[in-house]
Amino acid sequence: MSIKSGANLEVISEHSGPPRLATATWLLGLTLMALLFRVIGLNSGLWLDEIYSVVNQFRLSPVELFTTYVGDNQHPLYAVLASISVAALGEQPWVVRLPALIFGVASIPALYSLGRRVSSHNEALLAAALLAVSYHHVWFSQNARGYSAIALAAILCTDRFLCLLANQRKLDVGLYALIVALGCYAHLTMVFIVIGQFLVFLLWLLYLRDDVVHRQRWQLPLAAFVFSGLLTLLLYAPIFTQVVDYFVNKPSGMEELSTHSWALGEALRSLKIGWGGGAVLLGGGLMALVGTASFYKSNKIALGIFVCSVAVTFLVAFFARGTMYPRFFFFLAGFFILIGVRGVMVTVTFCAKFLFRSEKQQAYVRWLPIAAMLVVVSVSASSMVRNYKYPKMDFEGAKHWVEMQATPNDVIVTAGVAAWPYQIYYGVDWPEMKVANDIAHIRKHSDQLWMVYTFGRYMKKGSPEIYALIERECSEKKRFRGTLGGGDIVVCRFELVDKRS
Repeated sequence: MSIKSGANLEVISEHSGPPRLATATWLLGLTLMALLFRVIGLNSGLWLDEIYSVVNQFRLSPVELFTTYVGDNQHPLYAVLASISVAALGEQPWVVRLPALIFGVASIPALYSLGRRVSSHNEALLAAALLAVSYHHVWFSQNARGYSAIALAAILCTDRFLCLLANQRKLDVGLYALIVALGCYAHLTMVFIVIGQFLVFLLWLLYLRDDVVHRQRWQLPLAAFVFSGLLTLLLYAPIFTQVVDYFVNKPSGMEELSTHSWALGEALRSLKIGWGGGAVLLGGGLMALVGTASFYKSNKIALGIFVCSVAVTFLVAFFARGTMYPRFFFFLAGFFILIGVRGVMVTVTFCAKFLFRSEKQQAYVRWLPIAAMLVVVSVSASSMVRNYKYPKMDFEGAKHWVEMQATPNDVIVTAGVAAWPYQIYYGVDWPEMKVANDIAHIRKHSDQLWMVYTFGRYMKKGSPEIYALIERECSEKKRFRGTLGGGDIVVCRFELVDKRS
């Protein structure tokens, strides 16, 4: 890899030729390992948004999905692919998640390619290894949504963008446009990374304004942005007015719940799970700072894309719909990993050079950074135990348990967001409690009343009277844990009341 500018802001050349046999073997092994990690537990129970997608989208034909937009829960490209998958293989959980798994596994060699372009061979291979066993990447690769697709698209389009700046090949214009358009069709947050790349492109032009030789190299990159926009509009054309109407005229309604402070807390909670605790997370943050400083010195274009993409995503989420979710930033996972790996490698190399100064000890300087990264990979892999221990949301476990516990004269009810999946997807006849009086009425005509609910913070806002009654009088009997934050399914039982009153 070579960089033609002393300030590292001009162009990045194509990395050296195809990987050698040993590298290809390692990369194949990492890809197969990634596949194994994502196959385990793939058929566990669906969570709320997946169930919603199955019922309202995946059961439609691809033709219907091309012309129908039901809301921001719909990720158009994924819905089409999942619809095809369901039509061919049935409606099991692993089937609706199959496209997510494929996109997730494909991200491993894609990240190696991008890493090889912006860093060394070892860093690229270690970044691919870390992504292969990343708790969060595995989680989203087993999620029937479009997030693993845009994570892959973000890596691929950045790789093509850097290649286009360096080599000025017309082929890369078409590849970039296709990747971006499909990424935007998978999820509109893909636009954020394109905006970030365009900002870096403008800075690149500004830097080269006095360079007679290179200042005319703007045409093909600009053409790539234009074509990607046109192709994206073409894909969205059948549903364009529906998309605009949804985002303009249908506010989120979650502003009071999905706040920025909540999103930060949820992100930290999730990162602690994936990285083994707060101390490790703090160390990871320090490594990210070191990696950022190193990229600033060695590769400003790559760092600019990373930073601008994060900044644009945050600003749009902050000022546009007023809601914030950690998953908005998941598509940048590959970038975060590359920066983190660089931070570990630079830090450990510096320490090794300080400790081992003799010529005989130089082997330590070469191998200690790799060994340190292998420890990080191992820690990340160990966090997968929790991912396999619980489903994302255990609707099925709660259903089977409460049905076994309830007597023929007992009544089982639901409230809040749990009502819809149980009634529509699982087909049970549990009444939905919408007001507190409904509960009082049923308690007088049943031996015992069981309540199944989830997402207490949603209920607290949407059904405050029922939630207050649950907290006062409904004794929790069983909690079915899930890996989705706040998504535990709770089964509680109201105490008996005097039916004579």
